[in-house]
Amino acid sequence: FPVTISTGLVKSGNNLKKSIDNVFLAVRTDGEVFLRVLDGQDEHIYKLNRDNIGKYEGSRVKIGKGLRSVSWQFELYNSNGSDFDVNSMKIYPLMLSRHVNGRRN
Repeated sequence: FPVTISTGLVKSGNNLKKSIDNVFLAVRTDGEVFLRVLDGQDEHIYKLNRDNIGKYEGSRVKIGKGLRSVSWQFELYNSNGSDFDVNSMKIYPLMLSRHVNGRRN
């Protein structure tokens, strides 16, 4: 059965819109693992690179260009009941100059 790990909603402490270029993960698994990125309106799914899976080495997931949001949610999930361990997940948001609710453009 599939297992999901979720960050919950991440705002990074302000109302600025943010973009995220990459998510860095150290995951070990015996199968496939996916990263689901929710930007407040849509979800985007990325399959982790199989070259680094099976070891606790970093795997970079390139996030699609043009995604911008005030809040984000990240989920890791497996397929076909495979086991997986997460050692680390690093997300570096890029703050954009636009505020929400018209405070600043």
